[in-house]
Amino acid sequence: MDLITSPLFERLQRAEHVLLAGAGGGFDIYCGLPLYFRLRELGKRVSLANLSFTTLSRVDGRVVAPGLMEVRAETQGPVHYFPEGVLARWFQARGEAVSIYCFDKVGVAPVSTAWTALQAELGFGVQHPTKPWQDIPVQAQAAGG
Repeated sequence: MDLITSPLFERLQRAEHVLLAGAGGGFDIYCGLPLYFRLRELGKRVSLANLSFTTLSRVDGRVVAPGLMEVRAETQGPVHYFPEGVLARWFQARGEAVSIYCFDKVGVAPVSTAWTALQAELGFGVQHPTKPWQDIPVQAQAAGG
């Protein structure tokens, strides 16, 4: 089966903007990179986010909302553990400026509020968690999504 004929891609076919979110912290967002590149090949706008295990108080990224930070290639953070910064710099080395949005480990209600703020900031219509061993449904909005 080709990735384009999978049920996931059937559900994403009408989407214009997709958010891929690592739902387990750490390097989970890296699991979404094959989807990221395939969706981009299909002409979709794709954003990346991650539930971060990095101590975000030690990161100098742009605070989008309480519990939510934008990390770019130039963002400084901990030297020994900062997967989102590593990924943003990797994209920059490939000639792309890609932001990684980091959710802090602050609990369900604050993360939900931060998620809403990110959706308002980016305007994505489809969200797909990238925790590969969980079956979490894709959500799509009818209008523009």
